[in-house]
Amino acid sequence: MVGNDKGLSIVDVIQERLDALESRAEIREQETKSLKANMKSLKADIKSLKADNESLKADNESFESEMQLIRIPELLRFLPSGQRPDNRQRNQLVHGANVKFDLSFLDSLSTKNLSFLSNHRLQISDLDKAFNKRYENNPGIFRREMSDTMGEVINMRSNLLNLDVWKSVTDPTRKKKIKNLRRKCGRLIKKWLSQPEPQPYSEEEMQSRLDGLYREYHAYVVQ
Repeated sequence: MVGNDKGLSIVDVIQERLDALESRAEIREQETKSLKANMKSLKADIKSLKADNESLKADNESFESEMQLIRIPELLRFLPSGQRPDNRQRNQLVHGANVKFDLSFLDSLSTKNLSFLSNHRLQISDLDKAFNKRYENNPGIFRREMSDTMGEVINMRSNLLNLDVWKSVTDPTRKKKIKNLRRKCGRLIKKWLSQPEPQPYSEEEMQSRLDGLYREYHAYVVQ
């Protein structure tokens, strides 16, 4: 035997050290795996943050674009009548339907919003009534998966029903075209509402139908 505190032979000492090295190696391997997992999670978080940032950037750009559509025509209103641009797009943005925004607003009422209602002697039920009148459906019916294209169909029908620019049309041919387009929007909405989720159309089919509605809208309604 070689002298040592435990009275072990040289072979036993070497084996003990090998076991200790193996144990440390296993610990480091686990630490490496844990580090790799953390790095993978961190990369996923960074990717998610980048996506959120891009979405926020797109929202900001969309907001700026919409504000330009609102403010620039409003300023140019003070030019002589012959120089003023067509305000139809601006008026539709300001007064037109936006079902997804309206639903989001109703679902996220804050203390500030409630104070506004209270100051005007209104209740949350009054917002539901206003929504129902605008879209001819209560908010609860629309609280389901709604693509952007389906939202545009709902908005188009509401605008054709409620905006003065369309309500004031007197030409019989144009009135008939407007009514026909409203019916086509209504049929798409009815089918969408009558089916269980997810929506009964593929996104490609829905976009194709919407493109067709817009072609009719610009060919026969907007003049």
